[in-house]
Amino acid sequence: MRALLLISVLATAAPVRPHRDPVPVPDQAPRLADQLLGEWVTVQYIRGGTVDKGAADVRIRFTRTHFEINERQLGMKIEATYLLDAAKLPACIDIVVPDQPGLVVRAILKIEGGQLILCLHDGGEGERPTAFASPPGSSISLVTLKRASGK
Repeated sequence: MRALLLISVLATAAPVRPHRDPVPVPDQAPRLADQLLGEWVTVQYIRGGTVDKGAADVRIRFTRTHFEINERQLGMKIEATYLLDAAKLPACIDIVVPDQPGLVVRAILKIEGGQLILCLHDGGEGERPTAFASPPGSSISLVTLKRASGK
């Protein structure tokens, strides 16, 4: 009887509202695209749940349609194009590396507290991640970057 009474009190006290997914602000895409521009440097790289200390000085420079990864220790440079979809939550980015035909790395990203956070499968294997996490033993990497000094 108490449960029935509690249900009836809650039903009259709190009107039922339909569940709604958060709707992104229409101008969110241009703002995120603008925030992405410039040079970023790696703060932390977690691969399969383990911090990779060898990725300490990786830099990524974003333009409107391209980005360049510069790994200074190995002297490696990779250029790619990207397509950003900020209307999705979380925002999605598809990365195409011209040197590897057919490869599209599907990732999610966010800019939070002045940091760029990317989550992706290593080597473009697998589906787009759905959460900003790198579970132990997985092929998912979680990369945190900050703006490069003076940029």
